[in-house]
Amino acid sequence: MSDMAVEAIRRHVSVTEYNAMAQAGILGDDERVEGLDGDVIVAPPQGPPHVSVVARIADVLRSRLDARLAFPDVTFTVDELMGPDR
Repeated sequence: MSDMAVEAIRRHVSVTEYNAMAQAGILGDDERVEGLDGDVIVAPPQGPPHVSVVARIADVLRSRLDARLAFPDVTFTVDELMGPDR
């Protein structure tokens, strides 16, 4: 075996490339992925602890702000997550 270290190279993904990955089946239909600054990140499922904490935080904020806030489920498009095509 060689003692030489191998350095990983990060390659950002454009919106066009991301869409092509989805169409080619590289990203599954039910796979939770997030685009962050051009990186594709596989997101773990939101389990009961996460859902519970989010609900508690929302309750505290509503009580402190006289129920003036709404917390809908927000879905972002690929364009919003990945940024402009590079």
